[in-house]
Amino acid sequence: METGTAEGLRIAIYSQDGFGLGHMQRTCSIAWEIYRLREEASILTFSDSQLGQFFPISPHHDYIKLPSIAKDSPGNWKATHLSMSFPEILHLRKQLI
Repeated sequence: METGTAEGLRIAIYSQDGFGLGHMQRTCSIAWEIYRLREEASILTFSDSQLGQFFPISPHHDYIKLPSIAKDSPGNWKATHLSMSFPEILHLRKQLI
C-alpha cells in the first residue's frame, strides 16, 4: 500500500454554500489550476455540499463533507440532519476542519 508524504504544498479550500452547483464547480476549477501549477500540491476541500463527489477532481484533490447547517431565522442556525444543538454541530465542524 502506498501512502502519502508530508512533503509538498498542502492547501485547504472551504466551499461555503451547500446549494447549487456553482461553488463546487468553481472549487474544482481552482483545484485543477493549483495542480497544473504545482503538481506536488495536496488539496483538501471542506464543503457543506453533498455534490462534491459528482465533479471530476484533479489528482491530489479530495473532499470532506461537513455536517449540514441551515439558518432558520436571522442570526439563528441549526443542524439540519444530526440531532445536535448548534454549539455541538459547530464544535464538530471546527474539529473536522
